[in-house]
Amino acid sequence: MTCQPLLNKRVLIVEDEMLVGLDLKEMLLDSGCTVIGPCPSIKKAMDLLEEQDAIDVAVLDVNLRGTYVFPLASHLQDIGVPIIFASGYEATNLPKDFQQTRIISKPYSKSECIEALCDTVT
Repeated sequence: MTCQPLLNKRVLIVEDEMLVGLDLKEMLLDSGCTVIGPCPSIKKAMDLLEEQDAIDVAVLDVNLRGTYVFPLASHLQDIGVPIIFASGYEATNLPKDFQQTRIISKPYSKSECIEALCDTVT
């Protein structure tokens, strides 16, 4: 499944489970995206953000080995980058500021992921 609005979009992946992150990266590359990451930590993601011209959208795992991704999510929102959470968490378990943020529940399918990204970037 390909979504025209995703072609050439720069997608940041923040995921601490390397196999999950690499699988997501392949899904996105197959859909025509440019992928930044996967990043296993907030620090690595912030380092990569400093090196990039622009990010169009980010897919963030909520829990990175016991560290919540919300400071990075806030930073991305502050600079105008839309985010999607990829997690087993329900929206009601997220901080109030993020309860309206799109969540794709793990394990997610390629079609669920691409649909969420298409909805977010259009």
